Amino acid sequence: MHRHVERSGDCKVISNEFGFNIIHMGDVVAKKIASSQETKVGLLATAGTVKSGVYANSLTRYGIDCVKPDSFELQLLMAGIYDGVNAGKYDVGRGCFVDAVVL
Repeated sequence: MHRHVERSGDCKVISNEFGFNIIHMGDVVAKKIASSQETKVGLLATAGTVKSGVYANSLTRYGIDCVKPDSFELQLLMAGIYDGVNAGKYDVGRGCFVDAVVL
């Protein structure tokens, strides 16, 4: 597969043979947060997303402090995502997310 990587503003855009662009979500989110003058944000994400650094690295490049969940908070977030939202149990998800942020 042929792909072409270029910068579009501050966001990396990957063009490929399928006729559409793939954007880097970390850069898009960081740019939007930076435009709001925020300097510190909390990251609510799956363990894989946190581990990948996709958001934290982009936020850091924009001068935004990214507060990542500790291991206990991450367990709550994972339960909220998989046992709550993905299972259609939104009250469970909401409870886990609130606990992860408030505790």
